[in-house]
Amino acid sequence: MTGSHEDRPVVAVIGELDATQVPHLYATLLAALESSSGLDLDLSAVSACDRAGLHLLLAVHRHAVADGKPFALISSSRAVRLVAWLAHAGHLLGAPTRAGVARA
Repeated sequence: MTGSHEDRPVVAVIGELDATQVPHLYATLLAALESSSGLDLDLSAVSACDRAGLHLLLAVHRHAVADGKPFALISSSRAVRLVAWLAHAGHLLGAPTRAGVARA
């Protein structure tokens, strides 16, 4: 965890958000969510994201909703925005629309 935002922990993910990283990151994010009032993610330093990474984000989002806790992406890289947009899932994660994907 890298800090807090609105009294919730902020977890920054750096590097690739892919199938090799998902198991460890899933456990880490769920533990952070369970031990707090919510969770904010900073994905601005994610260099690559595949569908496993997107599934991870959606799964953590579902856990947060089920627990009645806020879950937000406070920042995301172009790689994350692109995968979310391609899967028509950006609205679930608060990711930008197509215009946000086009930005560098």
